[in-house]
Amino acid sequence: MTRQSPASERGAILIYAALTVFVWLGLATFVVDYGVLWASRHQAQNAADAGALAGALARAYDDFDDPPPAMSRTVQSATSVADANLIWGASSSAVVTFPCPPEVLAPLRCVRVDVYRNGENGSANVPLWFGGIIGVRSQGVKATASAQVMIANGTNCLRPWAIPDAWTEGAGAGRFTKYADFTGAPLAAPPNTMAGFRRAAELGCDWVECDCRISNDGVVVLAHDSSVTDSSSNEHVRVSRYTAETLWSFNLGVGEGVPTLTELVEWAKESGIGVLADVKVSGIEREIGDALAPLPNHLKLVAGADEGGRKRFRRLFPDLPLSLTLNRLQTLTIQSHLARLNTQAVTLEQSLLTPSRTARLKADGVLVLAWTVDDIETMIRLKEMGVDGIISNRPDLLAEL
Repeated sequence: MTRQSPASERGAILIYAALTVFVWLGLATFVVDYGVLWASRHQAQNAADAGALAGALARAYDDFDDPPPAMSRTVQSATSVADANLIWGASSSAVVTFPCPPEVLAPLRCVRVDVYRNGENGSANVPLWFGGIIGVRSQGVKATASAQVMIANGTNCLRPWAIPDAWTEGAGAGRFTKYADFTGAPLAAPPNTMAGFRRAAELGCDWVECDCRISNDGVVVLAHDSSVTDSSSNEHVRVSRYTAETLWSFNLGVGEGVPTLTELVEWAKESGIGVLADVKVSGIEREIGDALAPLPNHLKLVAGADEGGRKRFRRLFPDLPLSLTLNRLQTLTIQSHLARLNTQAVTLEQSLLTPSRTARLKADGVLVLAWTVDDIETMIRLKEMGVDGIISNRPDLLAEL
């Protein structure tokens, strides 16, 4: 038997050691680049989630067109927030659309954000550290998120110090909600129905809120979302596709269909109840103003209109009381909004209110309303600050003031 020399053995050992090191380096590079892609994928999902939520928030507060236009606040908010969430140190390319996932039920008001860091839509791939060794220098990631705008809170009537949330269809104590009335007993009548409005009056409400849209035959009808559900067939029907008469024939759960603003105004005039009309679509200013005409000015207020809508209201109905609504997303622009204020009231998110700002608005004769306040300490502070009204989900706490 021939015995290998020590030099040959040492050479074999060195070869095996080199192969082992090469294999371990290969595994290490795989792990490192896999970690880069794993982190990038999570960052992309975070960017899409944040963008979708920001877009849904803007759509709830600022955009009532269905779907929102290309340069709407919804699109701008969603893309800016998504882009602000970097993916492996660089901005992505975000695309905003408005389809709802198949499993989503009405209201079909969704915001979808697709985030690209894969070479599509002007984006760049994620660079790899060691993939170039095998010819793969970059890899792409993509993420998608959808958010739906839905009613989440709100009281059910307007009373001194208890004004329903302008963004929640607080049409009357008809809402089946924990804080529907001051006794804590839930009420069954759905919002934006005459049954809900009548129940609100029975509870002592001084005002009711309604949400205004337009029917297929040009009549102002009351619905918060673009679609309503006919409980008889469980069908989701789009308001703008049907006449007012057909919409009234649907069953919203209490044997009543979608009422018209004219019907509400006639009842409110007889009952001495005020009407806060929240505008949900643009271009119907004349129809809303005409429908509200029978009510005296101290029993009507129009909120929710954008700047163009308020200008049209002013041109068509110079004496119609209007309210400007601002939220915390408009903190940087609030001064410019207030500087050109042409409304009798403002509805400000509570964080925007300061003693000096409140005093200045009241000195100008502007009604100051705060939203949404659900704790007694803040209620007391705002009342002492001098606000004229509070939007809250907790009228039971407001009753303690």
